[in-house]
This record gives sequence, C-alpha cells and structure tokens, in this order.
Amino acid sequence: MKLQVSIIISVFDQLAYMKRCLKTIEETLSGKINYEVLIVDDCSQDQTIEFLRSLDSPHRVYFNSEKQGFAKNNNFAVS
Repeated sequence: MKLQVSIIISVFDQLAYMKRCLKTIEETLSGKINYEVLIVDDCSQDQTIEFLRSLDSPHRVYFNSEKQGFAKNNNFAVS
C-alpha cells in the first residue's frame, strides 16, 4: 500500500503529551490509511527518550545531539 500521510512531531520533555498524541493518531488512522509518524526528539531530559526508543513502525524516531528548535526539527524530518 502506498504511503498516504506523513505526520511530523517535534518533541521536548513531553512524555504524557507524546503518549496521548500517538494513541490518538493510531485510533484515528490505523487501518484506514497508510501513514508514518516522523518524530524528532529535541534533547529531552525526561523519560521521553526511553519511550521513543521503544516505538516501531509506523514510527521513525530521530534524536538530536543538541537542541535545534521546532522549525529545524520539522525541516529535518521532511528532508
């Protein structure tokens, strides 16, 4: 099935928000369209990194080695 939607999420220290966001995406889109979720972690210091490392398809997770900010994270994910 051809990819129909790419969702980009930039995150910094927002574990609870990230879990709710991904749950809502899955409940809304799973089985309806082919999608991917591109997540860029901007040097989180809470448990967000550990949670993101546990994800698999349709999630692609990138970890910054230094803080980049929202715009750069989104541009990176698109490239």
